[in-house]
Amino acid sequence: MSGEKQNIKFTDEEIQLSAMIAESLSGCKKASNGSEKADPSKLLMLAATHSVLPVIYSLARNLPLSEDDHRMLEGAMQESARTFYQFLRLSDRVVKLFRKAEIPVAVLKGVSVACLYPMPEMRRSSDIDLLLLNAEHLKKAEELLLAAGYRPMEEQFTNHHREWSTPENRILELHTMVVEPMDDAGRNRWIEKRFQLSEDMLFTRKALTVSFPALPEDLLAFHLLLHMLMHFVGSGFGLKLLCDWVVFWNRRVSKEETERFLSDIRECRLERFLSAVTTICVRYFGLKTDGTGTLRETETDYLYEDGVFCKKSPDDVVCELMREILDAEKEKAPDSARMVALRGDGFFDYVREFHHQTVLAFPKLSKTIVLLPGLYLIVLVRFLKNNKTRRGGQSAAAILKDAGRRGRLTKKLL
Repeated sequence: MSGEKQNIKFTDEEIQLSAMIAESLSGCKKASNGSEKADPSKLLMLAATHSVLPVIYSLARNLPLSEDDHRMLEGAMQESARTFYQFLRLSDRVVKLFRKAEIPVAVLKGVSVACLYPMPEMRRSSDIDLLLLNAEHLKKAEELLLAAGYRPMEEQFTNHHREWSTPENRILELHTMVVEPMDDAGRNRWIEKRFQLSEDMLFTRKALTVSFPALPEDLLAFHLLLHMLMHFVGSGFGLKLLCDWVVFWNRRVSKEETERFLSDIRECRLERFLSAVTTICVRYFGLKTDGTGTLRETETDYLYEDGVFCKKSPDDVVCELMREILDAEKEKAPDSARMVALRGDGFFDYVREFHHQTVLAFPKLSKTIVLLPGLYLIVLVRFLKNNKTRRGGQSAAAILKDAGRRGRLTKKLL
């Protein structure tokens, strides 16, 4: 892993962690470039920060760990396994609850993606995500959850899902949209239209003895990439989502499903983001290009069967995005200077994003133009308040500067 041409450096722990993930997910051993110097404790902390300790568990056990590190590693693996089995049971229970009431849903991410890993316990999940196929069923679904002992979370931060606490104190996210609307109306319309599904369009996935409805393969791949994009333009995403990408395409996905996925990518103009994510996963995290999975490799492209999957992303973009991903999780602390990424670093890019955040905060009121000045003021006050209480009092200038830096990267990706 090298970024010297762009003055981007990677630590020994980051290099070693990427090599261990690649070996765990695909069996391929990556050159460590001297990263045997990696500090085992720092490596485990980095893996824990990115929620990938269970992914490297079998390899990490052979490191020269202290007793505390061993306990940390074993505890992380046990918790990941417990969570998977509990979430599997909870998903099955809620799906059956809704199915009995004729409310069709699909299981997003979580156990649906964990099934693709060499062992499903390797994927650490923090919540259960269910997509209502018909948003008009939301009120009825929430009434059922209340009657079953679930409780809505006091604070709701998004428009595309509502969070509930299960009787076991786990989090259930009930989605009416697959992702939060972005600041591109055309792209939002296409995504909304593409995920208008009927129950007979769903794919039945199985984990152990439990079968549950999931997105069809092409839409699962599309959702995985959209989920990365949504988090990228928000506060960023970590290595776990790259692991999901690796295990999905390391299988043989049919030509028809791959072509439907690529058609969605073209319609949403996400070719460059697809190229960057795929190139990173091939270069660092074990995404196979030898034909045993879906992809093969040429000098300039990644291929599937006889077609082009995507172009290889330029080295400067790969290194910059890799640095961004590695930093994203540790910078989500309360004193972080992060805000959403812009689509550039010019004045109008800041204005456009400020308007977009106002629309997200007030989706109905913002449609009335005369109310916009007042709504802008409210959003500005919230921003300044959050800057003081959640970001450790960092200056607004520092936050805006960081947003501009990420905005320059966004321009290269979208």
